Amino acid sequence: MMKKHLLDNNFSQKPLSLITVQDIDLFYNLKLDENCSTNYIRKMHQMLYQAFSQAVKWKKIEHNPVSESDPPKVIKEEMNIWSINEIHTFLNSCKNERSYITFF
Repeated sequence: MMKKHLLDNNFSQKPLSLITVQDIDLFYNLKLDENCSTNYIRKMHQMLYQAFSQAVKWKKIEHNPVSESDPPKVIKEEMNIWSINEIHTFLNSCKNERSYITFF
């Protein structure tokens, strides 16, 4: 994840001190355009936050721009639940299976 998305991107050529909140938000939007999931982008956000926090600790930069950025909200997919008929069909089809009782 670090090499593929974070090291080989637009702000990898910029000095740390010049990376802005807008750069990071733009990065998130580019990743959304590349069809990365919101959950995956939030993981990248966590990695960026930790890296920039370490840079603040080492006094390489004054503040962490990631703390002010807005990663996308996680989009949860709605679960599809089987109907009673589908449940019965499934149970009937696996009646002779060893794990039937688990499914039941």
